Amino acid sequence: MKRGDLSLIYKKNKLPGNSIYLKKNRFFVEINEFIKLINGKCDIFGRKIYINLKKQQIIVLDLDYMRWEPKNEKIYISLFDIVDALELITIWNYEQNIIQLKDLKKKNTYKHTSKGKEKALVRLEDYTVGDEYDTEEAIFKAMAVFDYLYDNNIPFSIAWICRFIDPSKGIDRDFLKEDNTKLAHFIYSLDYAVSRGATIGLHGYTHQSKDEMSGDGTEFSEEINTEREDILPRIEAAVNTAKEMDIPIGFFESPHYASTNFQQSVYEEYFDYIYEPYVGIWGDKVTLSPRNNKTLYIPTPLGYLEDENIDDMLDKIRDNDDSILKSFFYHTFKENKFIKIINSDNLIEIEYNENSYLKQIINEIFNEDGYFTKINKLEAGD
Repeated sequence: MKRGDLSLIYKKNKLPGNSIYLKKNRFFVEINEFIKLINGKCDIFGRKIYINLKKQQIIVLDLDYMRWEPKNEKIYISLFDIVDALELITIWNYEQNIIQLKDLKKKNTYKHTSKGKEKALVRLEDYTVGDEYDTEEAIFKAMAVFDYLYDNNIPFSIAWICRFIDPSKGIDRDFLKEDNTKLAHFIYSLDYAVSRGATIGLHGYTHQSKDEMSGDGTEFSEEINTEREDILPRIEAAVNTAKEMDIPIGFFESPHYASTNFQQSVYEEYFDYIYEPYVGIWGDKVTLSPRNNKTLYIPTPLGYLEDENIDDMLDKIRDNDDSILKSFFYHTFKENKFIKIINSDNLIEIEYNENSYLKQIINEIFNEDGYFTKINKLEAGD
């Protein structure tokens, strides 16, 4: 994508085309022109940026904590970093290559203050640029879920399928080979998740093989990619994609938990946390690998919400022994019908139904004396 191909708009004002560019599926904006766009003034001293907005409000940004690049004696900052710092909201249009900047109408959010004793984990599963997250609205609603978890002090993980393939439709979305608005929006959402405390993990590389679609297919099993020379290229490709996209990775999870003991031994060479049961020790506790005495295997004894059987999931939480790790995974798109986006001229309001499936599950775990934590806070035996 060339400079000027994207329209960045705030209150009908448009950022000059030469003030924005796309690099590795992140948009970068020239800071002075961007601040002018939102009716502010900007001064730069060393690595500090002083932004003067309405009512003489001064916001100070530190370049040491932002993605930025110097070009032609100007400073370009990643769109996510500057938008997030100024607490704006982006509305994307892939077909027209337009991003609108708007203010968010904030509501008071209840922050959980659980004093539970049992550790709990939530992993958002199969997050990828595939069918379920193929639209601007679906990505926006996923970020609303991230905000809900963050606002309620709930650490969460995301299982990212970093290359989406659907042979039946001729689709192969590789972040390292293609730059476009749709892929940039997805990376924007990962940056958003990290800023909300998410731990991002690699869910295989393509989560498929042969003619299968990513997310549906299996990548590692007793029959698929069984040899070291088959496993390593896929693991390294996934790791390299995350590295090139500057996405921090905290764990690995093989598709459908179908890996063999040998395949897991190869994963251990790259990851300290593997978010699945250790093959041969199928338990409800965190397991320290007896091979390297370093890698932790994290199970999900509560499983996941199958179809829309929320009562079955809630019963499973209530019926579980207190000693079992309260760990589950959830497909974020199931929240879409519970989230309403109200889009006015200059303002966005989000209505998120309190009876959503995820909120019911979260509340039940709190009720059952659970508290949520990050995977890097776990120990063997948890």
